[in-house]
Amino acid sequence: MCIRDRLRALEETVGDLSARDQLLLTLRFVDNLSVREIARVLSFSSPFQVYRRLDKLLRDLRRSLACRGITEL
Repeated sequence: MCIRDRLRALEETVGDLSARDQLLLTLRFVDNLSVREIARVLSFSSPFQVYRRLDKLLRDLRRSLACRGITEL
């Protein structure tokens, strides 16, 4: 599978997430905010909750991509 196809699959998979989860990923991986800042911006009760949500999101994204035959980007 070519890189273009893998990126398209990633975009589609991320696009299936809720707006809040997409924002969470953007704040962390594009804007490079700390989990403490993200917790404040998105009204999480603690930074630990941000870590837990990120962990679940990343596991779900990996699983969804694996179902599409993508194990590496």
